[in-house]
Amino acid sequence: MANLVFRPFEPWVSFSYHLLYPAHRARSRATEEFSQLLKQELALLVKRSNGLLRLRDHA
Repeated sequence: MANLVFRPFEPWVSFSYHLLYPAHRARSRATEEFSQLLKQELALLVKRSNGLLRLRDHA
């Protein structure tokens, strides 16, 4: 693996994700906890990517 080199890809490739919730009822505790865990894990993935990934928060 000593000869393996990582380089940023240009131009940036954008990927969007969305969480959809029913409008007619309140979110469950499990739903809220999952949403928070997902956001934390994505942030951790970005941090560990050494600049290869970026995350834009729309909240």
